[in-house]
Parts: sequence; C-alpha cells; structure tokens
Amino acid sequence: MNGKHIKLLSLDTSTRNTGYALYINGKLQNYGVLTVKSREPTDTMLLRLSELLNEYKPDIVVVENAVVVRNARVQRDLTMILGAIRFWSIQNGSCFYTLNPTEWRRLVKDD
Repeated sequence: MNGKHIKLLSLDTSTRNTGYALYINGKLQNYGVLTVKSREPTDTMLLRLSELLNEYKPDIVVVENAVVVRNARVQRDLTMILGAIRFWSIQNGSCFYTLNPTEWRRLVKDD
C-alpha cells in the first residue's frame, strides 16, 4: 500500500437524519449524524453531505440503497440525495457502491 491511507465513508441517508461512519484502512475513525430540521429544504441535507464529503475526501463511498417509500416526494428527495453523492464520487474519482439493507446487515452482523 506504500503508506497510503484508504478512506471509506459509509452513509445511511435520509432527508432529515443521515448517519455516517468514516473508516481509514478498515478501522473506524469517526461517526455521527447530519441533522436537518423538518422545515428546512432537502437542499440543506445536500449541502451538509457535500461539506462532509469534501472534508473527508473518501476513496470509497458506500451508501445504503433507498427503500421504496409510499410518499412520492420523499422518494424523489432520497433519489436526489443518492444522485448527488454519486455525482460527487464520480467528480472526485471515488469508488461508489450501494448496498441493500439486507446486504448491509449481513456484512456488519456480529456472530
């Protein structure tokens, strides 16, 4: 690896509360939740995510796939959030992956 630190940022996105965890070389370094008030537009979450991505500059971004919801507006907002993260990844040369909730749970399941 020649001393390179591989940064992976995992995201559990939502329009109001987005959880994140930063791993460097497979070790948890930081985690938290980005929170947006209910009266704030989805753009506020997009800006917070952009700040987080620009701060950590991950080599790999893993996002939990959005589960289909019954509310069309929420589904559109989640799709925009996912698209913005993917666009940031493409623009910055980061690998981008999505995982379904069942895949995610299987990977982190503690046996």
